[in-house]
Amino acid sequence: MPDNFKGWVKDNESKLAHMAKHGKSPYFISRNKKIVEGIWKQSRIESGFETILKNKNGGEILVHKLVSKNDSDYNRLITIANEFSKNGSIVKLTPKMTRPPRFEYNEIYKDLVGTKYEGKCPDLLIDGKFYEHEGFKTENAKRAFSNMLSHGLKQSSRVIIEKPELTERYMQRSIFDRLKSGININEIWLLNKNGNISDHRKISVEM
Repeated sequence: MPDNFKGWVKDNESKLAHMAKHGKSPYFISRNKKIVEGIWKQSRIESGFETILKNKNGGEILVHKLVSKNDSDYNRLITIANEFSKNGSIVKLTPKMTRPPRFEYNEIYKDLVGTKYEGKCPDLLIDGKFYEHEGFKTENAKRAFSNMLSHGLKQSSRVIIEKPELTERYMQRSIFDRLKSGININEIWLLNKNGNISDHRKISVEM
């Protein structure tokens, strides 16, 4: 549909909702119900995210209105988002489900519906792909690495973990062992404490 029509639907959302409540709607909406409902739903999804940073290379950071800045991992997620956006990626911080729910799961996580990750809420949406971030508390590096992979891979096949004091060879071997056992892994990223782009490493997971 033309952009000006999409804009009209978004600008008149409250008026349309009021009319619908009383069983009324403009004739062109009733004749194109499915199309208009799709545009209306998409406008609600887009309005849930606020752009907090735009880079000249096209990279952006968007945060959903239901993501709390008081969350324990919020600042770390912003750091990660910033690093990916520097390379031109569109990064969204996504909300967690609550009881009662404050949004419809399918509106944000529809690509997970029908997959093994349905019902999960990964931390980040980077260029249309979901990523989970995992940190660690234990000083045992091998246990920390194992825990981060185990927890993260339950949320997504793409995981960003805090870098433990282990060799990359050891970590690759551990990842390959999981792949051989049938665990789905697409990407594993390592993140150092200072969060500089030069300290980000993507471990190859190709067999």
